[in-house]
Amino acid sequence: DVGKDYEGGGCRFVRQNCSVLSTRRGWALMQPGRLTHLYEVLPVTKGTRYIMYTNSIDLNTGFTDALTLEEYEDDVELIKLRFDSTRPCRFF
Repeated sequence: DVGKDYEGGGCRFVRQNCSVLSTRRGWALMQPGRLTHLYEVLPVTKGTRYIMYTNSIDLNTGFTDALTLEEYEDDVELIKLRFDSTRPCRFF
């Protein structure tokens, strides 16, 4: 089966200080996609993991309501200080 034999991978949300380390096959992970939810992909340690990435946009607002990097400058510095990769995200 494609995408069944892998280890590792996942996603780490930097500002929220949490990681999504494992999901079930067929699950989707959605996030706002703004600087408030900076993330990084965690490495796959064995095998090959296949993902699908997509982007969507509200045609009524476009990107005009997104803040710029300069508006988050202080937060970006705090993110660097508070980073902890061991805290898992919670799903409800």
